[in-house]
Amino acid sequence: MNNKNKELINQMNNLIVDYHILYIKCHYYHWIIRGISFISLHQLFEDAYKQTLEMIDNVAERISMLDGEIHFTLQDIWNQKKIPDAQNFQDYNDIIADMVSTYGQIIALETSVMETVKKYNDEVSLDILIENQRINHKTFWIIKKHI
Repeated sequence: MNNKNKELINQMNNLIVDYHILYIKCHYYHWIIRGISFISLHQLFEDAYKQTLEMIDNVAERISMLDGEIHFTLQDIWNQKKIPDAQNFQDYNDIIADMVSTYGQIIALETSVMETVKKYNDEVSLDILIENQRINHKTFWIIKKHI
């Protein structure tokens, strides 16, 4: 495996770690959300965790196409995550603020990985990441509208 692929695979594995944290948060907040916007946020978080699961799969498959190994254990997630874990918030506003912060961090991480992908002219990986970021930007925007 060449250095280009090693760098790409390492960054994509790191992104998968934080996608898992996003998945867990969306799924957890889907279960515990309360308040005036329950229906819309309950559905939004369900859509988001399903979309995030697809993102994880697409990035993992791309790593495999690049002849890389996918590093995905609970220990990997716990030790390598950049995004804080879900909290047991009781207040609707705390959940919204946490998810705004989380999506902002995910989008920044995706942007960082895309810069590396562009450097190596990997159009397939770039296409996957652009689509992921498009979805995440939209979810970020919708959640921010609940503030």
